[in-house]
Amino acid sequence: MNLITYGKSINGRLVSPGDAISFPAKNYLKPVNLTPPSISGTPNVGQNLSRVPGTWQNQLIITAEWQVNGIRRGDAFSSLLVLPGDLGKTITVLERATNASGGASSRSAGVVIV
Repeated sequence: MNLITYGKSINGRLVSPGDAISFPAKNYLKPVNLTPPSISGTPNVGQNLSRVPGTWQNQLIITAEWQVNGIRRGDAFSSLLVLPGDLGKTITVLERATNASGGASSRSAGVVIV
């Protein structure tokens, strides 16, 4: 419920200061991933990998992170420098989309560092 100071309710009824009125809730659909994110670049030590964003429907906010063997390495809004310690490990990108109705996530295919 929301309090208003003057005016009309949503159904046109005149309201007095301090009257409680209800506003209809917006119907948001949960985010849906249409295509997962992917990774571009050469998966070799010393090279940069880039995130290719996935496509989403019904999202308001998207966050993305690099993961190395499932452990967060950092935000995926910039490139990732492949380090010597990444040799033989799998790098992925995890995207999360949220809105008022909830959230969903999508992970890229893994890239093994050679």
